[in-house]
Amino acid sequence: MASNSDHPDEYYTILESNRSATYAELKRQYQKLIMKYHPDKNTCKVSSEEQENSTEHFVKIDKAWKVLGDRDARKEYDARLFEMEMSQKLPVNSEVDLDDMEHDEVTGCYSYQCRCGGEFVIGDEDMTEGVEVVSCNVCTLCISVLYQLEDES
Repeated sequence: MASNSDHPDEYYTILESNRSATYAELKRQYQKLIMKYHPDKNTCKVSSEEQENSTEHFVKIDKAWKVLGDRDARKEYDARLFEMEMSQKLPVNSEVDLDDMEHDEVTGCYSYQCRCGGEFVIGDEDMTEGVEVVSCNVCTLCISVLYQLEDES
C-alpha cells in the first residue's frame, strides 16, 4: 500500500474526491473514472500519446481504488496522511545557535528566552531524535535550533 506521492491526498485527488467521502461515493467515482479512462474506450478517437496518458491515469485510478476501496487499507492511508500533516514543518520565527542557549545540567535541557517572556526548551533526547524546531511554552512562536550531534565512534 505504500505510496510515494508528492501530494498527500493523491489517491483522493485521483478519484476526484476527498477524505470525507463515503465508501459508496468513492466507488461511484471509481466506476465513473474507470469507464472514462479504460484503455479499450475511445481508442480510435485519440492520439497514441493521449491513449498512453489515459492508460497511465487508468492504472493510477485502479491503484487508488485498491487502497481507498479497502476499509483497512484506507484507514492506514488516512492515518499516514494525518501523521504527515502533523509532522509538517512549523513556521520558524528565527534561528538560534545551541551555544546561545542556557544549559541546565540537572535536566539536560537548553532554554532560550522568548520575547513574550516564555521559553523555548530543547533537551538532549530531543536533539538525539532530530528535533530542530521548538515552540515557545507560552506563545505560538517557533525557533529553529542550530546544532550538530557529536559522533560517538
